Amino acid sequence: MLNMSAPLVFRPRFKFSTDLSQEEVLKRVIEYADSDESERVHIKMVHNHLTLDIPTENKHYYSPQLDLNLEKKEEGGTPVRCLIVPAPNIWTLFMFGYGILGFAAVIGLMLGLSQWQLDRTMWGFWIVGTSLGLGGLLHLGILEGQRLARDEMRLLKHFLDEALDCDCFQVSEDQKAAEQETS
Repeated sequence: MLNMSAPLVFRPRFKFSTDLSQEEVLKRVIEYADSDESERVHIKMVHNHLTLDIPTENKHYYSPQLDLNLEKKEEGGTPVRCLIVPAPNIWTLFMFGYGILGFAAVIGLMLGLSQWQLDRTMWGFWIVGTSLGLGGLLHLGILEGQRLARDEMRLLKHFLDEALDCDCFQVSEDQKAAEQETS
């Protein structure tokens, strides 16, 4: 069973190779999603790309998704690239927020420097400080969302581990270490 108290060394991006074919990987993930043993995960599939998502009834604004990209190898097997990310709408919201605050900081800096050159009251620098403060709050919001999503990240990782019958992080680490030894 899934141990929610165990620390998860979270890496949003990892890859590993499996001896299974692309079709077998797709089949195992889909069959496991349909089985009663699995924790419910919603799957979207486009060609050789799967997105594992938290079901709508359990989803929150901070819920992550796991993107799986399956590649083909000439000599057999399947490289699997995994990425655990926030939902695209949340990612876009935070990037838009950073963009607006960065733009406001640049405008405030230009305005403040102009006011300083003209020996005027330099209230433009307040815009810079406010933008930086709001950017800090936005970053704290991101960290809180990551903290809240920790159990859902574990759920998605556990789902993949059970579907493919491996510890995907460990396989990834072992393969990376083997590659470094041969280099």
